[in-house]
Amino acid sequence: MGRCSVSRPANPEMMAAIAKARAALPEFFAAMDSRVGGTKGFALKVRITNKADVEPVWWNGLGRKA
Repeated sequence: MGRCSVSRPANPEMMAAIAKARAALPEFFAAMDSRVGGTKGFALKVRITNKADVEPVWWNGLGRKA
């Protein structure tokens, strides 16, 4: 997995939520890879940034190359 950086959100609760979500990524990818029970519709919320702005965006239609 690539290195991620986080700009400072406004509050510690958001930082804790981001840390919890990142810690769960291996489980998320395992579920996405296995498609147990026919699960589908996986999405990640990612942060698009430039030097001045941060935009949270939902990334839908995820897939992984073998």
